[in-house]
Amino acid sequence: MYSHSSYFREIPYKFLKDSYGRNIDKNGNLTGNIEVNNPYYKDFRDKWFEGPNHNKNDTNPSIPVLVRPTKPQEGVHYHETPH
Repeated sequence: MYSHSSYFREIPYKFLKDSYGRNIDKNGNLTGNIEVNNPYYKDFRDKWFEGPNHNKNDTNPSIPVLVRPTKPQEGVHYHETPH
C-alpha cells in the first residue's frame, strides 16, 4: 500500500456495490438490477487517468511521479531514473 494514496491501490467499482457484490444506492439499500454510479469511481478516474494532473501510469496508478525541485540546492541531487 502507498500511504500517499487515498485509494491504497484499490480501484473503486464503477457502480455502488455491497460486500456481497449486490447493487446498492448511496444509503446502502439494495436496488436489484438498478446500477447506481459510484461517485468515488469518477473521483478516481479524474485524479489518476483523465484529470490534468494524473500521472499517466496505467499499471499502478498509485506509484509516485518525480517532482523536480523548484529551487535546486547545493549538493542535493535527484535522478530521473533511480537505481
